[in-house]
Amino acid sequence: MRYLIAGLLMVGLIIVLLAGMNGTLPSGSAKNVVSEPAGQSGNLTPAAEPIRTEEPSSLPATPVPTATVTATLNLVPSATPDAPDSSAVVNATPKPSPTTETSPTPDAAAWKEWPVIPAIPQEMRAIYERGLAQGTIDPGAFSVLGDCQSESGDFLGVFEDNPELVSTLPEGLQETVTNFKGSFNRYNPAAKSGSSAGSLLYAAWNDNKEGACLYGETPVDCELRVHQPSIVFIHTGTHYETQERNWYYLTIIIDKILARGAVPVLVTKADNLELDEHINLNMAKLAVKYGLPLWNFWSSVQDLPDQGLMPNGMHLTAAAHEVHRLGALEMLDAVWLAVR
Repeated sequence: MRYLIAGLLMVGLIIVLLAGMNGTLPSGSAKNVVSEPAGQSGNLTPAAEPIRTEEPSSLPATPVPTATVTATLNLVPSATPDAPDSSAVVNATPKPSPTTETSPTPDAAAWKEWPVIPAIPQEMRAIYERGLAQGTIDPGAFSVLGDCQSESGDFLGVFEDNPELVSTLPEGLQETVTNFKGSFNRYNPAAKSGSSAGSLLYAAWNDNKEGACLYGETPVDCELRVHQPSIVFIHTGTHYETQERNWYYLTIIIDKILARGAVPVLVTKADNLELDEHINLNMAKLAVKYGLPLWNFWSSVQDLPDQGLMPNGMHLTAAAHEVHRLGALEMLDAVWLAVR
C-alpha cells in the first residue's frame, strides 16, 4: 500500500511539471495572469509614445527678415538718373536767383538771330562778386564743360602753347590770355570726348587722370572744386538725350555753377545731327530762364563752306576750328570785362 501511494504522488507531480512546461495551467488558475496586449504576443514591454511629426503649436514660426532686402536696394546706385516728364522737370527746377528785368527778354525760338557775342547781363557781376566773397572761385581761372570739341588740344590750348600767335591778338585779348594763363591747356575731367550733360553728372564717367578728384565725385563737381573757375562754358555737343532729359541735366549743372558764384556761359553748336535742333533751343531757353549769356557759335560758322562741318556732319573743318577758338576767347574777354 505504501508503495502504491508513493507511485500515485510521483505521477501527479510529473503531470503538474509537464503542464507548466506547455504553458497551460490547471483549470481555475487563469485569474492570476496579466493578459498581453493584442498583437503583442510574447512581448510584455509597453509600446513607446508616438514621435511628433510637427512643431507644437505653442512655438512661434521663425520670422522672415526684411532688413536684408531693404539694405540691398539702398546699396545699388543708379548709373544715370531718369529724368521726369517735361512738366515735372519744369516744376522741379529751382527758380533762378539772377533777375533780368533790367535787360530785354529775347525770344528763345529766334535763337538763330541772336548775336554771336551778346551783351553781358549786369547781374553776372553780382554772381561773380558773391563767388569772390565765398572764396569759391579763382578770378584767374575758367573752365569748359563739354565733349571732344572742348578738349584743350583741339580748342584753346594753342593760346598757352603758341606765344607768337598770342602776340598777333588785339591788346585786350592778350590781356585776357595773361589773366587766365593756366586754364587754356590743362587736364579737365569735365571736357571729354562723348560727353553729354548727363554723363558729366555721372561719377563713373570721371577719368580722374591726375588723381585730384574725390572718390565718387562727378566730372562737374571735381572740376568746380579743384580748378575753382570764375567763368564756366557749358559746351556739350551732339548727343541723343531727349529734350526733357537734356534740359533737366543742364539745369543741375547751371545750379551747381551759380552756387559757387561762377558765371555760366551757354554755347550753341554748329551741327544738327539730332535733326530738330532741340539742343541749341534748350541752350537758348535756359539763357532766357536764368538770364545768362549765350555764345552763339552756330551763327558764327553759317557763312563758312558747309557751315564749317566735315562730311560726317559733326566735326569742324580747319576754318571752323579757327572761328571756334577766337570766338571762345572773345566771349571769355567779354564776360571778364563785364564782371571785373
